[in-house]
Amino acid sequence: LILTIKKTLVNSELPVLTCIEDAKAGMVCHVHVAKVQDNGIVVSFYGRVKGFVMLSELGIDRETEVPSQVFRMNQVVKARITSVDMEEKRLKVSLRTSAVDIAAAAAAATSNSSNKNAPASGATLLIGDVVEVEVTGKDEDGVLVKASETGAIGYIPSEHLADYEALCAQLREAIPVKKGKGVFKIQALVVEHERSRSRYLMSIKRSLVAAAKEEELPSDVKELRPQQFVQGFVKNVADFGCFVGFLNGVTALAPKASLADAFVLSPADYYSAGQSVRCCVVSVDAKANRAIVTLKPSVCMCPDASLLHSLQESEELLV
Repeated sequence: LILTIKKTLVNSELPVLTCIEDAKAGMVCHVHVAKVQDNGIVVSFYGRVKGFVMLSELGIDRETEVPSQVFRMNQVVKARITSVDMEEKRLKVSLRTSAVDIAAAAAAATSNSSNKNAPASGATLLIGDVVEVEVTGKDEDGVLVKASETGAIGYIPSEHLADYEALCAQLREAIPVKKGKGVFKIQALVVEHERSRSRYLMSIKRSLVAAAKEEELPSDVKELRPQQFVQGFVKNVADFGCFVGFLNGVTALAPKASLADAFVLSPADYYSAGQSVRCCVVSVDAKANRAIVTLKPSVCMCPDASLLHSLQESEELLV
């Protein structure tokens, strides 16, 4: 039995959350800091209920401050639940709890609710969320989908159907296009918003989906730190190197000299657009919005069997 005599918690008139089943988006509670990380903090409610606060929701100046400078273990803070994932037993939380912040969030929620029956192109999704989507069609370059809950329109390019390039074309052909009760559903990551096309770019690469669920995919260059290992994908290949893509259009450059352990004459001989990669951050220039990474296998070799699991999952879709 763990007790507290912290006055803020003892005298709090805010709701007491003891189980995730009672959690609701918009709920504001007093919590304490359970863990401080480079990419955010973990906060604890009561019992075993915990939530994650990403950098953008900490309310700090990300150009001059890092979480470890502002927060300490067991510090009591006021937090607002922004989303509840009952399936994954995860809470996303924000420390932005001013009247203005809460009013803005409430207005956004009301807008989303009132637009549920509006055209799907107007529905919104959060970048970095993993959502259930329904396959609505296919073309020669990928798969057309819509979010089951909001109806938001999405597109999964062929290269984002698997971590292994050799399976992408097979998966595009194998994924069925059905209507009604037989509609094909799958979990997809919201990578970025293609506003010019009124749709969301999505991915079902296991490496990206898994990293997103662990809150390890950056959506801002300021979230990158030197010597940090990050999962991503090749956004573009140029003569001088490769651009590695993450969320929300964020990219980092892997110069030609950092692409392999051997001499690289042409980056295109080693990498192709859409390819899954694991990189290590070399340097970050937040003011210039630039980051340099390395893709050398000797540095970035994956230490576990995650890519093997990804191959198994992709092959299961083909059955």
